Amino acid sequence: MDLRNGADVTSYLIRKGVMAPGTRATLVPLTGGVSSEVVLVRNGRSLVLKRALAKLRVKEDWYAGTERNQVEAECLRRVSALAPDFVPELVLEDRDASLFAMEYVDGPTWKAELLAGRMDFFVPEQLGRFLGALHRSSYKNPAWLAPFESKALFYQLRVSPYFVFIRPRYAAWAEALDAVIDGLVSRSEVLVHGDFSPKNVLLRRGQPCVLDWEVAHAGHPAFDVGFLLSHLLLKAIHFGANGQACHQAAQVFYDTYFREVQVLPEPEYRPMVMRTTGALMLARVDGKSPVEYLTPSEQEVARRGGIALLTGEVDHLQDFQWMG
Repeated sequence: MDLRNGADVTSYLIRKGVMAPGTRATLVPLTGGVSSEVVLVRNGRSLVLKRALAKLRVKEDWYAGTERNQVEAECLRRVSALAPDFVPELVLEDRDASLFAMEYVDGPTWKAELLAGRMDFFVPEQLGRFLGALHRSSYKNPAWLAPFESKALFYQLRVSPYFVFIRPRYAAWAEALDAVIDGLVSRSEVLVHGDFSPKNVLLRRGQPCVLDWEVAHAGHPAFDVGFLLSHLLLKAIHFGANGQACHQAAQVFYDTYFREVQVLPEPEYRPMVMRTTGALMLARVDGKSPVEYLTPSEQEVARRGGIALLTGEVDHLQDFQWMG
């Protein structure tokens, strides 16, 4: 099925019972991601069709299994029972076609709000509560983790293009980078979102709704926490002297998460979060999917900051320096 063809999509959704016979869909292609075809379907009720791509839309060659659509649909089912306001409703799953449909969430991305200089600290607080509750509920819980035991997609979409790809450039810090990799791939303790970033947070009347669960897996909680922290610290670097709000948002999220999650032995997990954050900052500068908004001078600041976190030179979030 061609997701750009209104007749194809209409016929398909009528066959699946999502649309009434005799009606027609209006399609609006959605952009922003590199890993999937995504289209908004308007037919009274607005919904989103999403189909995974085998080859991602980036400069470097990057391939991943399309079974990640199944992973994402399963996550939407499960997480909606825990926190329905934080995920879109799953409308349809078609495993044979490697696609699913979910409700359309109308609102800006948190990334767009941050880059526009608009900060509402309610958002990082709510995200800290949500992620802490998710990790607490799934912590060493077979009922939660059994469907997500495979780390194949995590390796294809995160470990290889992020950490393995940058290892030659950061050979002097390979031991520290390898320790992060080993920690992330050797643990299967919580349900990890795998792409917990501002671009995947839509603000529905100010309430955060978390999208893009295709890299979800049973893994180490530090990855999700570090993923969001790395994005907020990179934006603090981007804003320079005006970056205090993003740094403060990172602290709000971090503190709220650890208050909420409760089950993690913090003396072990807090250092791993900081080191993972540093590795991710380096990956988002020099990996296969770099952030697009950093200038060359800002990239250099991010590299220095990432190395300081990765190596433990900076081991507390409040001590991180985001200005060159």
